[in-house]
Amino acid sequence: MDYRTHNLQSADNGIEECSTLRTTQIRWHRIAAAACTVVLVLIIGSPAVLESRQTAYRGALLRSFGPPVGFSLYVTWSKPGFSSPPPFSAVASRRAGSQRGLAME
Repeated sequence: MDYRTHNLQSADNGIEECSTLRTTQIRWHRIAAAACTVVLVLIIGSPAVLESRQTAYRGALLRSFGPPVGFSLYVTWSKPGFSSPPPFSAVASRRAGSQRGLAME
């Protein structure tokens, strides 16, 4: 048997390096998750904002022609998939309509 001299090294250096790599990996995973969250919020939130603006514009346009308040509320609520309350402009229109009625009397 041949007995050679072997260099034995401690595993402490490797363990420290693995710990550092794991910490860096966790940090990058969190950054990637935050970036994905921002992208999803922008993708999902943009159409919602545009839809609410479109609804407000449609309500203002409809009111400019002078239909009854009940008709404008019917148009707003009869839209398929509409589940939120009418926009603030419809409430303001109702108030303006009631004030017009008082002024006419």
